[in-house]
Amino acid sequence: MRPLFRALQLEWALEFRQKSALMAGLLFVAGSAFLASKTYLGTPPSKAWNALLWIVLLFSALHAATRSFAGVPAARWWLVGQWMTPVTWLWAKGIVTAVQLVVLGVFSLALFSFLLGLPVGNPFGFLLVVVLGSAGLSGVLTTTAALAAQVDARASLMAVLSIPLLLPTLATIQRAALLATAGVSTLDLLAPLGSVALLAGVPVVLGTLLFPYLWKP
Repeated sequence: MRPLFRALQLEWALEFRQKSALMAGLLFVAGSAFLASKTYLGTPPSKAWNALLWIVLLFSALHAATRSFAGVPAARWWLVGQWMTPVTWLWAKGIVTAVQLVVLGVFSLALFSFLLGLPVGNPFGFLLVVVLGSAGLSGVLTTTAALAAQVDARASLMAVLSIPLLLPTLATIQRAALLATAGVSTLDLLAPLGSVALLAGVPVVLGTLLFPYLWKP
């Protein structure tokens, strides 16, 4: 646990040094919510509101995950290889990205609720879906970004790896979100939320097993 804690400290320090990335995500969310509020007069239908929110969160997750490894210079790969194991760095990157996306998700939900209303029957259950869904998207995309980071055609490989993992995760998140929107109780949301956690955990486990073999410091 101590090496992971040190890796988390390093990643947090680097992220706070580059505040522009988080600010860009918050600005994207704010701009999207503002444009949506000017498009719809009043509260949009619940399905449209739900779709808009998750489109914003998906693009925020793509931006954060691709930046997590794509922007790492070669010298840092070598330095990190001297300080920690590949798996420790992968987990530290994933946790930091997940926290960022959860913050963006909660901020998006609050802003959409303020500007567009909250057509949700179970607000607490929907908040759980946003938190777990944001963390799930982070797990899928950060792992695929890590696996594709040391390949020349990293963008193409990340797309190939992400699509079969991302689509089932998005479908499960959307199903849970629609159930919460319809007012289903929180207890009844545990099964779809568990499915989201399971689908997000699969790529994390695969990344933990494969990332050390792809490591080229």
